[in-house]
Amino acid sequence: MNEDNLPEQNGQEKTKLLLKSLDFFSIFTDEELNSFLEFSEMKKYKVQEYIIREDTEGDFFYVIIRGTVNIIYEGSNNVKRTIATLREGDCFGEIALILDQPRSANILAASDCFLFKIDGKQIDELSLEIREKLFRQFSVSLSKRLVRTSCK
Repeated sequence: MNEDNLPEQNGQEKTKLLLKSLDFFSIFTDEELNSFLEFSEMKKYKVQEYIIREDTEGDFFYVIIRGTVNIIYEGSNNVKRTIATLREGDCFGEIALILDQPRSANILAASDCFLFKIDGKQIDELSLEIREKLFRQFSVSLSKRLVRTSCK
């Protein structure tokens, strides 16, 4: 894919349709999605490109539109290990926002991917109803990730 195929370049309505096709955004109304679009952007990452680095500040969270990413943990012994692979519709980066602490792992593009990057600093500006839905989706996403990684 090239930059010309980014969904945002096809207009806001098509972007909303794309987002609503993902489980993460399926519970949001069009008006609520418009709120996200005000402080979000589509980003493209190439395979093996770092999206997030462990121990850096966490001001954004991401939802995977296309592609896959690996969550890679590098402990104090400097041994890297992949602890999960995330796919279309999964989110990541939310833990640093929820806990207000640095990133707990690296996120590496496992394939070329398109991500919906959302400015976490703007979450408090959203309506209470949207924030409740957002944190519900974070809970669902984290629960699914926990089940997948604990069953390995």
